[in-house]
Amino acid sequence: MKIKAQNQVQKGVVAVEEYQTRLRLRWSYAGKRYCLYLGLPNTKLNWKAAQQKATQIELDIASGNFDATLSKYKPPSQKVIPEIKDIRIIDLFERFREYKSKSLYDRSKEKYNIALKNLRDFFGTKLTSSIKVTDVEKFTEVLSQKLSPITLKERLSIIRACWQWGIKQGLVKDNPWLDLPNRIKVPPKPLPRPFTKEEITAILNAFEKHRNYKFYLAFVKFRFMTGTRVSEATGLRWQDVADDFSQIWIGSTLTRGVRKPTKTNKARIFPCNQQLQELLKSIKPQQINPEDLVFPSPQGKAINDSLFGKRAWNTCLKIAGVQYRSFYNVRHSFISHCLESGLSPTTVAHLVGHDVQVLYENYAGSVISKPQVPVLFEY
Repeated sequence: MKIKAQNQVQKGVVAVEEYQTRLRLRWSYAGKRYCLYLGLPNTKLNWKAAQQKATQIELDIASGNFDATLSKYKPPSQKVIPEIKDIRIIDLFERFREYKSKSLYDRSKEKYNIALKNLRDFFGTKLTSSIKVTDVEKFTEVLSQKLSPITLKERLSIIRACWQWGIKQGLVKDNPWLDLPNRIKVPPKPLPRPFTKEEITAILNAFEKHRNYKFYLAFVKFRFMTGTRVSEATGLRWQDVADDFSQIWIGSTLTRGVRKPTKTNKARIFPCNQQLQELLKSIKPQQINPEDLVFPSPQGKAINDSLFGKRAWNTCLKIAGVQYRSFYNVRHSFISHCLESGLSPTTVAHLVGHDVQVLYENYAGSVISKPQVPVLFEY
């Protein structure tokens, strides 16, 4: 049974009132306003207890024994378990998405939008309290028919994080998704197949001779010479290149018009060899703005990597007679050839902005010399 709260706070009178389903006391004394949160739900019994506390404060005020620190009147220190109100599944995720949106880029936000659609399509307007383990397992089974294991694992991890956040916010009691992402077995990715030196030459020749796409020749050359990520190359500005072309500062990326830090959130210096210096010298305009892009599109804007890959890259690979591999594979090729030439993994990792272990696991391709197993005995 809930009691209607008082609306007015009179001088010297301690008012009992409800605030966000909990009881609190408010009063004024000696020109100062006071507020004491009791942490008690608004019930008939708790209302009486609150009134007793209010009477105690009024008596202390009248007798001159009032404790202005309020320590005397605070309830005993104990963990108050908040009353959890039921909430719809989609409402919980929408709140979580809004919370996360402050720190996400647009491409990451899209993943949360898709996860919300998945939850809405499967659960509709059901409440979080109605979810059982069998429900989340069925949800996982349905998604597994549409998604690859790695995408499914990522999707479930986002939803699991939502429920963990909900628990901290007092919106849900437990997390039925807790173990699901760990159950998804992601098969190991095959090592990338780098472009051979002959294939690289054929690709560059195809760009040089193509009427429409020769504009991108310097851009493609640069990536083969540096192994930079696509977004690092498209976002490179002339202010990032040393005046004597001796080195390049790589500390930001540009994707879909959004500039942000590198993937590892760390900047690095790339030393330019003579071949790279000559390339940069040959394309640098006489009059530039330091903010100008080194590799703009034909229209003077940032290169759209998606369109470039579908049109220019795909076309020139066909002309060169080279089996298709994505434009990102240029990075794999640079790393693999550097390792094959004798550069240490630590040096290569520094050049491309990677952890040494990640470099070996994900980027060292088939051109790296394979170990020769010795003959241990003759028989």
